[in-house]
Amino acid sequence: MNNLNSVIINGNLTSDCKLERGKNGTAYGGFCIAVNRSVKKGDNWEEVTSFFEVKAFGKLFESQHPYLNKGANVTVEGSLIQERWESKEGEKRSKIVIQSDTLYLGSKK
Repeated sequence: MNNLNSVIINGNLTSDCKLERGKNGTAYGGFCIAVNRSVKKGDNWEEVTSFFEVKAFGKLFESQHPYLNKGANVTVEGSLIQERWESKEGEKRSKIVIQSDTLYLGSKK
């Protein structure tokens, strides 16, 4: 039985997205989204920004790629994946990224 692994996130791209192709011709790419939220500190509200790495692929990504430019607003639906690798020094590393299933384009700020 699979556990629930679903995420929806909305933010702005921090740089232009690059499109690459796999050996079988499938389009893929990655980008970073900046997401703002307000946090109350004492009597004041402060804006805190978090950055999330997103990986996307397939025909939907390929058709939306021309619009995935720095500052573009995008909503991503997908799941969290943990990438694991070993550094040149032999240390085990990992990071969490969002694997996109669906992208919704908003307006540029």
